[in-house]
Amino acid sequence: MIVFDGTAPADAIGTGRESADDWIAREAVRLAGKGRTVWLVSSDRGLRERVRPHVDRMIGGGAFAGELERL
Repeated sequence: MIVFDGTAPADAIGTGRESADDWIAREAVRLAGKGRTVWLVSSDRGLRERVRPHVDRMIGGGAFAGELERL
């Protein structure tokens, strides 16, 4: 999932008036509670700390871009 504050482009999730960080944190907890594997790609340290107990892997935006370039 790709999540944006407010309105999102096609094939992404827009959060309307809710912050994307709040939406992502809630969804990470929900998915982890269902036993799903959760990865977070974000350079936002605050968000990373909020979801740390609920995600299986975290990667920063720059590192993720590097991974994509290697493909």
